[in-house]
Amino acid sequence: MKNLLKKFRELIKLSEEDIRKELLSQTDKNIFIYPSSVHQAGDGLLMIAREKKSKFLFIVSSKKKGIIANFSGKLHEDAGFFALKCPLSNENAIKIRQLFAWTSPVSLKKKKTTMGFGDRLGRATLGHISAIKKFEISPVLAQQSMRELSLTGRTYTDVLDDVTFMVFQSDFREDFGADGDHLKNIEDIDSALNAGFTMITLDLSDAMKPKYSLCSDSEVENEFEKLPFEVKERIKETYFNRNVITTSFNFNISKIKAKRNALIYYDAIELACRHAKYIRKRKNENVDIEISIDETTTPTDIEDHFFIVNELIAKNIDFVSIAPRFVGEFQKAIDYIGNTKKFKEDFHKHAELARHYGTYKISIHSGSDKFSVFPIIGELTKNKFHLKTAGTSWLEALKVIAIENPSLYRVIHKKAINSFDEAKKFYHVTTDILKITDIDSLPDQSLPDYLNFNESRQLLHITYGAILNDKNIRSDFFQTLDENEKLYIQKLDEHFTKHLSELGIKRREL
Repeated sequence: MKNLLKKFRELIKLSEEDIRKELLSQTDKNIFIYPSSVHQAGDGLLMIAREKKSKFLFIVSSKKKGIIANFSGKLHEDAGFFALKCPLSNENAIKIRQLFAWTSPVSLKKKKTTMGFGDRLGRATLGHISAIKKFEISPVLAQQSMRELSLTGRTYTDVLDDVTFMVFQSDFREDFGADGDHLKNIEDIDSALNAGFTMITLDLSDAMKPKYSLCSDSEVENEFEKLPFEVKERIKETYFNRNVITTSFNFNISKIKAKRNALIYYDAIELACRHAKYIRKRKNENVDIEISIDETTTPTDIEDHFFIVNELIAKNIDFVSIAPRFVGEFQKAIDYIGNTKKFKEDFHKHAELARHYGTYKISIHSGSDKFSVFPIIGELTKNKFHLKTAGTSWLEALKVIAIENPSLYRVIHKKAINSFDEAKKFYHVTTDILKITDIDSLPDQSLPDYLNFNESRQLLHITYGAILNDKNIRSDFFQTLDENEKLYIQKLDEHFTKHLSELGIKRREL
């Protein structure tokens, strides 16, 4: 530590840019300073450093009671020069966000192209940023559902703090968002808002009544009559035999379709309104609201889409995006399953309706690895969309494990096999694990191939909770990942560069 203090006693006199240049050729074997993380503030320098297995915030200053006094950590002194070694804690993350506004999430409602980058490990943001920097896109860097938090043992505060430090380390100064994904109740919404999240995805699946999509017309007629008088009157006046005209196509909403939609969606819309008004009361206009209706087995047809959007607009609910359930299958971490021609026909209607009747974006959930339809999505939305990814970054981490620690990967793989039935309760997949080659029959050099095969990708995608909560795996897993940080960043960069390229996102001029 004394050697480091002596070094920065001289470096602190230089500009931020020159300090970073000097740090590009570090020789200290014990402590590594990330050059891009060096930032000047007040009388000191702040930076992210790594010592052995762990990272920390390192602050140096000529004053004991200056910038250093704002943070918590272990103080070191050498001849009147001071250094503070700080844990990457919530307390220190808050201070970073206060000092460097660009490390805090913001609303992205005015941004045309947005993409969610879920990170279950608190390690992936560095790789996400590496890819994002090359494209004209605004990222949601903190994105987690309550399901993911529960299975990984993290909190919304943990998620945002991890992102804060990685944004700081990368010197990423573009706007980014933070999404409390697929939230269903006020308690969970509060949890995300209290942590500082700037986007809430309202999951309406529990309040929807998809059973009415399968009912006969006579059953729908009977059930519709049970609705409150004022609801029935509004549905009749607004939707019966309504002609909807867009730029490129028209459609008519029949009486029975209007009644069916009222039964399926009215309670869900009322719930969305209550939650949206609560959010606005707490955070005014600084939180982006997304409406999710994708967690259902029935595709959202264009009449459904119009009904939901029209009701939300009529009730003065300000939302930035809506996530329909599209035709075909958007399963986790694999390509689109279905007829791409039919998808294009269906998606065209959704994109056109959004463009014609509102300012909101179409949101694509489980959007990672859908390479066969990425060009369609980019083209038909004219790159005005929101797309969510999550588990695919976890799979890139497993790819690193398979390459660098094959014995650990074998343990993880067998754990996933044994945990598959339990994990299926939380995710919709059509994985047939009998199609997965027995791992004991393959040499180490073949193990990364499991991450290219649909069945094993889905197996590993949904079993992350059991894997990460296994004490015999967890420590070695994170140690291997941390020791191979550069490789993980590289794999994520390559993976998401492919995503963004296939979506047709314009490259930045660097």
